[in-house]
Amino acid sequence: MSYQPARRDLDIRRGTTLGPYIFRCLDVDGNPVDLTGWTVEGKAATTPGAAVAFDLDPDVTDADDGEVTIVLTDEETALLTVGRYGWDLIFTDPAGTRMPPHVVGVCTITNNYTPHP
Repeated sequence: MSYQPARRDLDIRRGTTLGPYIFRCLDVDGNPVDLTGWTVEGKAATTPGAAVAFDLDPDVTDADDGEVTIVLTDEETALLTVGRYGWDLIFTDPAGTRMPPHVVGVCTITNNYTPHP
């Protein structure tokens, strides 16, 4: 059986806060994975390998409990370009080994009817 990342599509409305989206990393027994010393990246692009359109700026928010959080402020989302993007969440372990994507999905950016002030 091959590795399959989790899937999470994101709908971002420009000028509104995204999240928080909280991801918990669990082992095969359902126990939290200790993320002490790990780093995490979350980027979006129009196609795999294309230039990064924007950074979802994930943070390890509770290393002992395997928790990663994504939050974008209304000011940050107001700057995003309307469109459809692919995104992924990739971890690097303390030894510097970059893992395959943990989460993948589609990120759709749309405007609101009520404009951002």
